[in-house]
Amino acid sequence: MQQISCLIQEAQRSAAGADDAEDYHEVDDMDAEFLVGETFRRLFPESFQHVMPIRNHKSVDLLLMSWDKACARLERAEAAYEKIGGVKRPTHRLRCCGSIEPEVDSINFWAERVRTLEAQIVEERQRVLQSPPCGAFFVFFNNQRDAAIAAQVNLHPEDGHSFRVQEAPGPEEVCWTTLWRDWRTREIRELIALPFIVIMMLVPVGLFTGAVAQLTVAICGSSGIFNTFYSDWYCASDSTWRSLVTGSLPPILLTLWQALVMPNAFYRLAIIESQSVSLSGLDRRIATLFVFWDVFNVFLGGMFAGSAFSQLGVIINKPGSIPTVIGTALPASSNFFINTLILKAFTMMPLRMFFPHIGALSALFQAMGCCTPKSERDRFMTLSPHSIRHGREVGSMMLVFVIALAYASSSPLILVFALAYFFASWIMWRHHLLYIYERCYESGGLMWDKIFDYMMWSLFILEFFTACVLLANAAFVQMSILLATMTPFLWKFNRYCKVRYAHAVRHMPLETAANAPSAHIDPFIYMPPALRSRAQGWYPECGKAWETWGMPAYTF
Repeated sequence: MQQISCLIQEAQRSAAGADDAEDYHEVDDMDAEFLVGETFRRLFPESFQHVMPIRNHKSVDLLLMSWDKACARLERAEAAYEKIGGVKRPTHRLRCCGSIEPEVDSINFWAERVRTLEAQIVEERQRVLQSPPCGAFFVFFNNQRDAAIAAQVNLHPEDGHSFRVQEAPGPEEVCWTTLWRDWRTREIRELIALPFIVIMMLVPVGLFTGAVAQLTVAICGSSGIFNTFYSDWYCASDSTWRSLVTGSLPPILLTLWQALVMPNAFYRLAIIESQSVSLSGLDRRIATLFVFWDVFNVFLGGMFAGSAFSQLGVIINKPGSIPTVIGTALPASSNFFINTLILKAFTMMPLRMFFPHIGALSALFQAMGCCTPKSERDRFMTLSPHSIRHGREVGSMMLVFVIALAYASSSPLILVFALAYFFASWIMWRHHLLYIYERCYESGGLMWDKIFDYMMWSLFILEFFTACVLLANAAFVQMSILLATMTPFLWKFNRYCKVRYAHAVRHMPLETAANAPSAHIDPFIYMPPALRSRAQGWYPECGKAWETWGMPAYTF
């Protein structure tokens, strides 16, 4: 059985069977929910069941989050009261920063706050359920074949914006914020997010870290403006500080930026774009942003921060010399990327094994007598499992893949450290997937389609940069043979895989759908948890692609 997510915009302006002015006037009087139901009932009279409208429940969600925080504070106050044996009830001031207001009883205050929020939640939920629906609907069928057909056909060819139909994501991975917005709003939000994405892509992290790697050459060289900073304790061949700055500092800066700043930025920008109707689609979008950032910022920036950057004038005056400059720059900048892979393979992977979860760090602090959980809820939240950040992790691994392939011909030693990284990653992820992380959605393996695309582009990068190295060494015959043989083969293989496999996973094959048994799905499972009675199934991380990572549920 399959459900269809039917995205409707301007439904009143396009309806099947409205051929004259009188019919159009009748259609204008219809509401969107009735129009969607009548359209699918007429096309699939035997299998169509019903339409479930989607309503914006953000206000209810925000009240539930406030209620959860109030419950947490109430539990902490009760735990503190029990800890001192019920001698003195805990108190607090309503305002901080030197407020002179009298203290209030914490247990009574937060208990009253919880009751008030519960009443507000019930009232707001009722208001939302009675409000007009958004432009998106879930359409239910009791026949898998008709549902698959409906998801793959163009209902109204005269206006592509009237009915946009696609297969519905699973109930646990619906990205509600996208379904709340019509196609015009999504287009505008995509344009709004684009400049910020470009800015994040152009922040010269790879350029900066690559320049730091060349700092020793600039300071300790025999000539140059930096010679005024020359110092024996730094420039000596056995200097510890020199090794630390040039070898460890650039990869550490890159790793911190990639682990702390970029995931938060790309997650928020992907939500702002509102292009994915599922959490898995949101994760795939984040993975795409990460791969583009890794290739254009880290890889190319780190490479051109070396000797190629000094030849910028040559590139501007003679654009045809770019392959030669790249071929010369690859060996010069290989040390930076080798140090990066060494840090990832022999430092970051073991560190993630020893500290797989924030709970390990919390346990260490508790052993030192600090950061003790104040309630059972705090103890649970400290040890609660994280979800897998597929977008971030795939982007990080593809960076290593690109670096290893690009430098395979000019610096073969890098392959050894890339192999060490992937071997350590295999051990770490096998352990974490079994005992540490848990999934928060099920996409059916659609991430693999994206990963295959990234791998194919990495092979094109391998071919291009190998050809640049051959060109820089005047190996014109070898370069010509490489380009003439590998380019058509890679292009043909990529096209074959797309036609053979990629199209087959985007929609359910009709033959498979025809053999599927009939079934009835209760629409309740597609009801947002915030709108269910007593908010059944709701939890603070509900509706997030990355759970317990501190990501926001909503943006502007």
